Amino acid sequence: MAFVTLDANGSVTGIFGIAQNDPTPPGYAVIDDADPRIAAFAAAQAALMIPKPTPRQWLERLAPATQLSLETAALANAQVALWLRKATGNPSIDVTLQETKDGVAAMVAAGLLTAADQATLLT
Repeated sequence: MAFVTLDANGSVTGIFGIAQNDPTPPGYAVIDDADPRIAAFAAAQAALMIPKPTPRQWLERLAPATQLSLETAALANAQVALWLRKATGNPSIDVTLQETKDGVAAMVAAGLLTAADQATLLT
């Protein structure tokens, strides 16, 4: 059993401890640990914790030769240069953002990255 807070739809919005024989504090509910709402809340929290590598860490997921080919392509292709500049200007790379997915897909379409590279960058 756990002390939780619930939204208007009955979804768990916070878990605040194990309910034993303590009275339920005002504003909290007690639900069973096996309640699927607890698993849904945990999954949502885990999704928020997806690591966001720095641009350097992110690009270093690729083989050195692939990194070099991207730099070479950026010298000849303004779109690639702009995309890389945007990526390196961020403190971290959020692989769940559509902009990140679109940029990587564009580099695959341009033949700069393989599908395997794409999977590596977006995990």
